[in-house]
Amino acid sequence: MTVSDGAQVFQVSQFSRNNLRKAFLGGHDGPDRSSSLIESKRQLTYLFTHLSSLECKTIVAEYNYVDRDFLEDHSVYYVKCFKPYSRLCTRLHFFSSRITRRQFARFVSGDEFVGIGDDTFLGFVVIKPLPEAFIGRTCLAPYPKPNQLKVFPAVQNCRVHLAGREFIVKSLLFQEQDTVLAACATTAIWSALQRTGHLFRHSVPTPCEITTMATRSGGHRGRVFPSLGLELGQMCEAFQAMGLDTELRGDGKYELKEFVYAYAAFGLPVILGLEDKGAPLTTAHAVTVVGYSLTPKRARQRVGSLLLRASRMNSLYVHDDQSGPFVQADIINRDTIIMPKPVADEFKVFAILVPVYRKIRIRYEKVLSKLTGLADILYFGGAALGLPIPDIEWDVRLSLGTEFQKGYRGDREALSQSRRRVLGESFPRFVWLSTGSGDNNFGLDIVVDATDIERGFPATRIYPRSKNCAAALKAIAADYSWLEAVARTHHLSELKASLNRWRSLLSQDGSRA
Repeated sequence: MTVSDGAQVFQVSQFSRNNLRKAFLGGHDGPDRSSSLIESKRQLTYLFTHLSSLECKTIVAEYNYVDRDFLEDHSVYYVKCFKPYSRLCTRLHFFSSRITRRQFARFVSGDEFVGIGDDTFLGFVVIKPLPEAFIGRTCLAPYPKPNQLKVFPAVQNCRVHLAGREFIVKSLLFQEQDTVLAACATTAIWSALQRTGHLFRHSVPTPCEITTMATRSGGHRGRVFPSLGLELGQMCEAFQAMGLDTELRGDGKYELKEFVYAYAAFGLPVILGLEDKGAPLTTAHAVTVVGYSLTPKRARQRVGSLLLRASRMNSLYVHDDQSGPFVQADIINRDTIIMPKPVADEFKVFAILVPVYRKIRIRYEKVLSKLTGLADILYFGGAALGLPIPDIEWDVRLSLGTEFQKGYRGDREALSQSRRRVLGESFPRFVWLSTGSGDNNFGLDIVVDATDIERGFPATRIYPRSKNCAAALKAIAADYSWLEAVARTHHLSELKASLNRWRSLLSQDGSRA
């Protein structure tokens, strides 16, 4: 079914695997892009499964589409090839409603149709005029029913225009590596920069520009194009060229769940460096984390003396250019994930890279160290004084100061004194937020200035969320007789030092609550 509108041509078809394969052909069925080649691509299987889970009903193919990212790549490389590669792409739009040719023709003519709107628009896939790596910019909705246990903090409103109508879909852009201008590391960076560009207000370069920035200082293996991939240092260099710093962890010096959660819960994209356990000598791989899922049960596994909400994480959702967007990756242990679809692959995580704004200076490990000191004080002090302090589960994440305040404005269950303090005080743009919660509504928030200097004790505030927590803080701050006995009995050499650091805050914030 073809609808023509002057220079643009649209084709409308019902969603099926066969029609999706035909749409991928885009009129290029020949020696360079055959039906058998498309059928063998993992991306076809994954995208069909993903779109089926979104209950897709209709495909609208938009021909002669000019894609900015491919146009830049085309001008740098493909236009100089002897073979004439087209600069025009095909864009496939997906809807969860059934749309007939006549209905879409009316839509193109300017009429509104109830089945064509934001509530039925599922996103798009750009098909580049290349023989094999032809999946370009892809913007699809994540899993159909995200909830508080399955979340996608890195998605954002993406605006799409079709026949003069604007659609909005929550997603994060994805595309397949072409191994000419971009390998998997470049496409992982490209997806990550889509999000940081929104958060930190910087422009987003094309894959070709990212590869050029990453290799600008030299040190790469061989020529820049075709790209053989980027090393970790070059990936950091690409982010630095965009005015960002990177938090890089490797050699097993991290806990996968807690480190990823601390940044991903804020909405920052996290890049994982992977090694295929089934083929350890092959080239390393990179994916971008855009979401995660948590088990419903409270944390039971302690990290040091802390019960962390992050330990409930059981799966990540990643943009994997070898499969597709929002691929589920189940966490096996502290350095191993398995991606079951479209085929089961087990990977070792050998590095984690997080792009951050340069004013975010305090590292996650510093916050965790501070929190551990306070948790020990609450646990041992509460036990020695006979206070009813329950096991506390801590939710530790990066946040915006304004978002922290916004959470208190509508929370009528929070302690009124703390709510007045939070709404009446000023906060830095970026904060580390540690929210502790336990039985009997026991709760408190600890806010650390993420823009402070690391040496010493970064600026911190405590806000009890409940009366029983406020009473416990007051009691511990008022009576230090328990300290020597507890420290001597439990050999806690750091406890006294921790208490000295926290003493003024416990006294001040406990009494003010």
